[in-house]
Amino acid sequence: MIRMGKPAAASNPSTATPAMIAQSITGRPYLSWSQTQQYQMCPRAFEFKYVLKAAPAFVPSSLVFGSAMHEAFAKVHEAQMEGAPAPISSDLAQGVASVLQGEALPIRYSKLESAETLNALASRMIDAFMVSPEAQPDGRPICIEDRTAGIIDPAIPPIEGKVDFVRVTKDGLILRDYKTTKSKWNADKVEEAAPQLRLYAALLDRELESWRKVVQIEFVTITKAKTPIVQLHQVRSKAESVQGCIDQIGQVWRGIQSGVFPTRPGWPCKTCPYAAQCPASIAPTTSDGSDEG
Repeated sequence: MIRMGKPAAASNPSTATPAMIAQSITGRPYLSWSQTQQYQMCPRAFEFKYVLKAAPAFVPSSLVFGSAMHEAFAKVHEAQMEGAPAPISSDLAQGVASVLQGEALPIRYSKLESAETLNALASRMIDAFMVSPEAQPDGRPICIEDRTAGIIDPAIPPIEGKVDFVRVTKDGLILRDYKTTKSKWNADKVEEAAPQLRLYAALLDRELESWRKVVQIEFVTITKAKTPIVQLHQVRSKAESVQGCIDQIGQVWRGIQSGVFPTRPGWPCKTCPYAAQCPASIAPTTSDGSDEG
């Protein structure tokens, strides 16, 4: 089934910029990489979230946990930026627990998972991170959990991305992204995730107008394991990868602008917070926090 949404509202469509059209459709004058990924996975879910502003039935535990862990990493680098002592691991872990406890929506936990197991996992992961070299990398922090934005193509809205951590060295800027993962990443997994970070580097270069150039981009992964592993993955720059991102965003934008939001039933339905509202879902869900199945 293809659902056609309303066309963009604009008093004079011929003079409306892509940012204005995006504002009229989603309430935001920009697009993000996460929006692009959401649309590609299921345009109907995109419509529920960004166009219809539907109320989600729950929030996946992985989303809440990942956000809370990013806050913990940010506090470590904030202390480094301020020249203050490093935070205590137990305090950071308690912060993660507070985020889980304070979540307004019901949290959908996966099998064998609970608030207690995630609290224990957070403690182990933070301990592993704090004793790793990645907790105190060389360079001076200049950007922590901030946003970068810019126009990458005049035919599409500005692109906005959230940057985890940027530091400046004698050679230039180093852009880092944190990932909490189920298992260690290999080279293929790094390359699969790399386009997003390359795009953010391009945005950051444009935003700073050559004040400093991004000379290195990297991921730091921390595994969700009994004994967490912290790994640094450096990413090679590829101009064609950035262009590929721009092409993807352009294709997504044309679909959004046209109001085309087809349903794509499949495994994502099991963890979709809008599945109960979607007649095409293959696994309607409830907000009672039951297993994903």
